[in-house]
Amino acid sequence: MALGGAAGLPQTLAFLALAAVYPVFALRAVRPALGNRAAWGGFIGVAVGDLLLAFPTDAPGAELSSHGLVHLTGVLVVGAATLVAAAGVTLATWSDPSWRPWRIVGVPLVVVATSIGLAAGFDQAWAKVVFVGGITLPVPILAVLLRRQGFNGVLRRPLVADRPCRPARACPSLHTLRGPVGASPIEPCGELGWPPVSLRRRTP
Repeated sequence: MALGGAAGLPQTLAFLALAAVYPVFALRAVRPALGNRAAWGGFIGVAVGDLLLAFPTDAPGAELSSHGLVHLTGVLVVGAATLVAAAGVTLATWSDPSWRPWRIVGVPLVVVATSIGLAAGFDQAWAKVVFVGGITLPVPILAVLLRRQGFNGVLRRPLVADRPCRPARACPSLHTLRGPVGASPIEPCGELGWPPVSLRRRTP
């Protein structure tokens, strides 16, 4: 991958593009939606690793060169940063059942791909392909889940309801209320009154 010259130019450009896109994704999507530092910081680390991966690697069987060492360092940085990001996303969404696809599919992909890369050696071409594919596929899953919970690319922050629960007798007659389009349904009225303490709403 990225052997240099005209043949390796597409892969080099791909790494540079990822290095430019991941910070935007981290700061404009992950950080405002989840707030977990490990989650968005991990993707910043992935961007740094992709920048290092843009350096040409060495051909199979060749001696390790300076640019090959930088490329290999990039593989290690991307792997470590991806694990950090995956852990941060998992911690931030652990109590949310709508994020179960991430825990069932996304996290295992990252762990298995990283384990294969470590076991087979990142200098093996097939292992690097499995590794890069396994740590990249969970990103679209993350993007879909972020979109599903109502994030639309505008910086927002979750706020707890700014007023205490009213008595149960003041609870509206509607069984279930819905917030803005794309937001999660507001919890139905309960014994503690309305709105419930756990109510979250999003404001610009």
